[in-house]
Amino acid sequence: MSTPTTTGPSLGCSDLSFRWPDGTPVVDGLSLAVGRGRTRLVGANAPESQPC
Repeated sequence: MSTPTTTGPSLGCSDLSFRWPDGTPVVDGLSLAVGRGRTRLVGANAPESQPC
């Protein structure tokens, strides 16, 4: 059995947008391509006064 060869990203998105139900934008126009292997996305967490 042969191992598949990946020539492009293992995960990708283009022009991704997300808003909270009240209309507050969180992400707008995000494009992302992630290759094979371990990947981390690091960012600030919401303060305790503003739970997700």
